[in-house]
Amino acid sequence: MIDLEKEVEKYIASGTDKNRRKREIFAAVWLKQDAKCFYCDMRTSLPTDKSAFLDSRRFELATREHLIRKATGGSNKQDNIVMACARCNEARNEDSVQDHIIRMSTR
Repeated sequence: MIDLEKEVEKYIASGTDKNRRKREIFAAVWLKQDAKCFYCDMRTSLPTDKSAFLDSRRFELATREHLIRKATGGSNKQDNIVMACARCNEARNEDSVQDHIIRMSTR
């Protein structure tokens, strides 16, 4: 078994049964993207404990990014979610995905 699969197993087992489906979707998207940030292609890691979610300085941490924000009608379905490193997710602010990609490419 490759390291990514081991990381997924550890991540899925790290939470409660109540949130298992969310973790499974999160892990599936992460694997689909080959564990890389949607925006900058940085290798990311899955959070395996609550403190990892709270530590925004861990830029390699994978975070859930909604292509269409939930506030504007987006869903939690797998086709609306990508993984982004914490830095890119935070930098997006209220930009659309397209605007954020354009802004990043002009840096």
